[in-house]
Amino acid sequence: MVRFQSRPQHVYGLPRTLTVARITGFTLIELLVVMTIIATLLTLAVPRYFGGVDRAKEAVLKQNLATLRDCIVWEDARIAAESLLNECVVTARAEVSGSHSRADL
Repeated sequence: MVRFQSRPQHVYGLPRTLTVARITGFTLIELLVVMTIIATLLTLAVPRYFGGVDRAKEAVLKQNLATLRDCIVWEDARIAAESLLNECVVTARAEVSGSHSRADL
């Protein structure tokens, strides 16, 4: 004949008296230990994060400066080409108007 116990004497391999405290919550010491570990990890990670942010901002500024320099160079080239074109047009008009005045003589 098999006898059944109405209440188990142990849960999860621990005596019944210890399991009640473990299942209902954490102790203050456990919470403090976890918070200390998290704080230690943050002291290592946060400076590296902000250093990475600063390096990224510097890289963006360098790229913006390079783009601005390219724009200035292209604009200078456009202005130089435009002035050269205007000189050619003025010279061509002078030559054309000069050849008409000679033909009229």
